[in-house]
Order: sequence, then C-alpha cells, then structure tokens
Amino acid sequence: MKKWLNVIGIGEDGIHGLKNATKFILESADVIIGGKRHHEITSELEVERVFWPKPFELIYDKIKSYRGRKVVILVTGDPLWFSIGVKIGTLFESNEITFYPHVSAFLIWLQKWNYFFNRSSVY
Repeated sequence: MKKWLNVIGIGEDGIHGLKNATKFILESADVIIGGKRHHEITSELEVERVFWPKPFELIYDKIKSYRGRKVVILVTGDPLWFSIGVKIGTLFESNEITFYPHVSAFLIWLQKWNYFFNRSSVY
C-alpha cells in the first residue's frame, strides 16, 4: 500500500519551524488530525480538520476511515517519544506511515533547565 499516513512533530514555531519537505507534506494534506493548539498554529491551511476526540481511543477508527487519503497527524515534538506515534506504529503497516520528528518537549525542558540528557531519567 502507498504511504498515506504522515505523523508530523511540530513545535511552537509552527509551520515555519518545519523542514521544507515536511512543510510540503503538511500543506498538501487532505485531512489534518490534532489538538486545538496544533490546529491553531496551522490555521492558515484550508483543509479538513479533525480534533482529538474524548475518549481519545476513538481516534484510531477515525484514522482508519481515512485510509488512502493524504492524512497528517500533528503532534508536539517527536511522535515516537511518548506520543501517539508509538500506538500508530502498532495499528498500521510500516509501508503506510511516515514519521517526521521535531524537537521533543522533553528535550526543550532539559535545555531550559540546563539538564543533561545522559543524566536524566523519565519516570
């Protein structure tokens, strides 16, 4: 199957902080899925939008219903660092998904507080 599901990590700098290739994927999406903040920082894009549901688990069937369309899931930072990307990776074939990481919120926190990653623990 052709890759159709793109999980893009995005920061506070919004679209402007993305690499050109990632920006192109986002700008050519048919559907963007994400939280309120993600939609706000990409508000200039005219596209079908889906917000995180409650309960959150309902999103997986919704994503599956878009199979074959150009779908972007926006997440904060690195989609594979304690984020939805891990679950997505178990629900879809690897030949359907592409991950585009951004600097994680955890790394930003470490930098802000002058911590070193190799001396830090996540509990």
